[in-house]
Amino acid sequence: MQNAIVKVENTTYSATTDSLGNYLISNLPDGNYKIIAQKYGYVAKLFTAIVVAGNSITKNVNLRAEFLLLEAVKISGNKNKSINLIDKIDL
Repeated sequence: MQNAIVKVENTTYSATTDSLGNYLISNLPDGNYKIIAQKYGYVAKLFTAIVVAGNSITKNVNLRAEFLLLEAVKISGNKNKSINLIDKIDL
């Protein structure tokens, strides 16, 4: 998945996935971390990672599509007056 954001919580470390869904976060100090992957329209995924000097870690994450529920729009009018309808709503 392209353009997902992968952030290490409580740090300034983050990355954006490329066209193949790959990402790389470099120079992260040793430790236990909570990492969140997110993209608009998808449910964010939180996972943990343990970083040890000299080792690389591979974490594959699948994001599930999130359906946005919009409230219904009610249009009412008077038969003796004209009304204007919106034909496009940008979200």
